[in-house]
Amino acid sequence: MRSAPFTAALAALVVGIAASPAGAQDLRPTATRLATAWARGDFSEIGTRTARSGLSIALDGDRTGPFGERQAAAALKHLFEDRETLSARPGKGGITEGDPRRAFVEISWVSRTRGSRIEERTTVVLALVEEGNEWRITEIRLMK
Repeated sequence: MRSAPFTAALAALVVGIAASPAGAQDLRPTATRLATAWARGDFSEIGTRTARSGLSIALDGDRTGPFGERQAAAALKHLFEDRETLSARPGKGGITEGDPRRAFVEISWVSRTRGSRIEERTTVVLALVEEGNEWRITEIRLMK
């Protein structure tokens, strides 16, 4: 079940993407940085990008959080410890205008359970909020 704020943000983003093609350009460095951190399994780097209000994580329909920076890093460490990443590439993204601006970034993640040869493809959706001059993560949602 999707959280109301996440669903509302995605709906607003669909409108905002069409209205703000130039805005999506300033999201690209953030998307690349986050995808690179995800590919390395750098849960610490991702944790440092936690929004002031915290970061929620949705796995297999179960939503937990919001977590602070350290708790988010610990939850992500648990996610990465059983996975071997084969690739993580930034995908679609979009920004809404508003106060504060919100955005989303998709990461195409190909991984497998350690010791397995079976690849799994997952779309990682990161919901972001602009705080100061930075994009900060408010939610991570994994969708198979």
